[in-house]
Amino acid sequence: MDASRLDFASFDDLEQSVAADVEAIRRAPLIPEDIPVTGFVLDERTLRLQSVVGDPRSQLQGGLR
Repeated sequence: MDASRLDFASFDDLEQSVAADVEAIRRAPLIPEDIPVTGFVLDERTLRLQSVVGDPRSQLQGGLR
């Protein structure tokens, strides 16, 4: 199938997109306020997750391997 005409989700600023998504999840009425929400991006070259938005209550701070 030719997918050249499909509009794939692309990002001008990936980190800003992650930050906006994290904020939307944090404000979602079905997510309790005591649930830590963090945001990461995957570096496809190194296969490491890089923290974009942290949460002091989370154990997932910094990069992951």
